[in-house]
Amino acid sequence: MPSAWTPALLAALCLVLAAACGIAARQRHLLRLARLDNARLRATAQDRATPRDVLAHEIRTPLALIGASAELLAEETPGELNEVQRRFVHTIQDNARQAQQMAEDFLTEARLGHELFSLRLAHVELRGLVRELIQEMRRTASNPIRLEERGRPIRAHADHRLLRQAIANTVTNALRHSPEGSAVTVRVSAEAEDALITVMDDGPGMTPHERSQAFEPYATTNPLAAPASRGAGLGMLVTQRIMEAHAGSVLIDTIMAKGTAVYLSLPLRRGAPPKEGQPS
Repeated sequence: MPSAWTPALLAALCLVLAAACGIAARQRHLLRLARLDNARLRATAQDRATPRDVLAHEIRTPLALIGASAELLAEETPGELNEVQRRFVHTIQDNARQAQQMAEDFLTEARLGHELFSLRLAHVELRGLVRELIQEMRRTASNPIRLEERGRPIRAHADHRLLRQAIANTVTNALRHSPEGSAVTVRVSAEAEDALITVMDDGPGMTPHERSQAFEPYATTNPLAAPASRGAGLGMLVTQRIMEAHAGSVLIDTIMAKGTAVYLSLPLRRGAPPKEGQPS
């Protein structure tokens, strides 16, 4: 041993090594606790999963295949269709799309209410997101969809998939309540601090009582979930919770026999970023 290693230095070295061993042991203990906590949370998530949520998860793939096959038929890729066949294919497309949307709403509702939920935030160009979505929805919509989105790019920090789902739910509800041949109008605009997506229809409108029930799940009087055979009554509730998770809001303006306008407001302020985690 070198002569420089005096008893004092050796004692100090032993103390340092003991402290390092203590820190390492503490880190291993914290890691074990974290693993146990993650396992507990996963088990809780599995216990809380309802048969409805499991079914919604499992049927997404076959529904997507049905929708894709129906779209190929509608495009007459396998061969020309007669008028009766076109009506059947349109019915398949319409119902497959509704079932897919119900499955997504069920799963999103479960995610938003779970303690493990967090937004997958990214930079989103809002006009482009809405333009792409409307182009897709036009392919199967029975009514025309007008889009007013000209202007400078609107950049937000948001969960792309969830925000797209909120807008799709709102447009779908407007289409369901529009008279045959009547157009639904989607407008995208922005001010200094907020972006606004406006969806307007010429449907029957709502009474004050119906408006108060608009965000109630499974409510038979919910005018934005009717007719009952066309949805599960979760669409507007899920839309509201998605917007609230982004520190935004949903507003409804309606007049009986005149139609309804739904406003999705999304903050753009740099000083007030969207919340990551369970909405309040």
